[in-house]
Amino acid sequence: MSARAAVNIANPDGQRLRPKESMVYLGSSIAVDGHIDSELARRIGMAQGEFNALQKVWRHTSLSMAEKYNIYRAIVISRLLYGLQAAWLGKVALRKLDGFNARCLRKMMGIAYSYYSWISNKTVLDRLGARSLSNLLLEQQLSYLGTLARRPAGCQARGMVFDQTHHLQTGKSQRRVGRPRLEWAGELFKVLRETLPTTGDFCNEALDASTWRRFTRQFCTGH
Repeated sequence: MSARAAVNIANPDGQRLRPKESMVYLGSSIAVDGHIDSELARRIGMAQGEFNALQKVWRHTSLSMAEKYNIYRAIVISRLLYGLQAAWLGKVALRKLDGFNARCLRKMMGIAYSYYSWISNKTVLDRLGARSLSNLLLEQQLSYLGTLARRPAGCQARGMVFDQTHHLQTGKSQRRVGRPRLEWAGELFKVLRETLPTTGDFCNEALDASTWRRFTRQFCTGH
């Protein structure tokens, strides 16, 4: 798979390898255009299959709703969110995540859609003491941002986000025509801007793992 490059790669017998538009690497589908839409659809499909299998099991058990939710989080949600902390999802993609979660929880609890039951998605989450998937994902993204900040200066993954002084790396490529792409680290710092307005404030929190863990939990849950 080539991205913004014309390459000619051949296997040992000299036969040219045909380029692909996407490929699966470390459990995630990577597209040549960098978009996450196809991967998110694939993840939701896999998570739906896991949920359907759980539904068949739950019909023959006497588990409490809290136990069902814990199993749902461990099997369905973990598979859905795996690796997504390294991607930035737009508003439409986040609505898809939260919508899928709401549908599963309503089915698990026996609550009809809101236009039938007049019960909102927020009420469904509150009854389980649960959080939206977009909120869970944000906590994972912030946690990973702190992990990158604590890595040594020679780490390539860290160097893609931070310079030597923990300022964000600035783009070196020429600005392309059209709406600019949303950059993962830049969007996270926009989220943190009111709470941690300077690089120094960020470093004070992020460079200690336990401090950053407490900060991200409080930032995303309010307590």
